[in-house]
Amino acid sequence: MSSSQITCVLVDDEENATKVMSKFLESYCPNVDVLAIAHNMENGIKAIEENNPQLVFLDIEMPNGTGFDLLERMGDKRFHVVFVTAYDHYAIQAIKNQAIGRGGEMLLAMQRCHLFTALFFLTNKITLSAILSSCAPS
Repeated sequence: MSSSQITCVLVDDEENATKVMSKFLESYCPNVDVLAIAHNMENGIKAIEENNPQLVFLDIEMPNGTGFDLLERMGDKRFHVVFVTAYDHYAIQAIKNQAIGRGGEMLLAMQRCHLFTALFFLTNKITLSAILSSCAPS
C-alpha cells in the first residue's frame, strides 16, 4: 500500500452490497484500500479496532444494532464515515451525529453520484491532511 492509499472498512449486513461496493472501489477508486469487510455491528467494531481505517463505509440498518449504535460504541475513535443507505430519512440523524463531535466527515451516499462526490471530497481531505502532517515541524 502506497502512502497515497486511503484505508477503509466496509460494514453492511447485506453481503451483496459489500461485494458491489468492493468492486466499485476496485474499479473506480484504486487509491482506496479495503482492509476488512464486516456484516454486522459487532464484527464492524472489531474490524475498525483491528485495522484503524481512515474511512468507514457504514450501513445504517443492520440486525443487532444500527450504524449509529456502532459509532456510539466506538467512542472518540477518529475516522471518516460515509453512510451507505437507500433510506434518505436517516440524513437528519447523520447530520445530528456529526454535530455532536464525531472525528471525521459523515456523508450520506444513497446513489452512485453521491458516492463519487463523497469519495472525491474525502480523498482530497485525507490526502491534504497527510501532506500537512508530514510538513509539520517535529
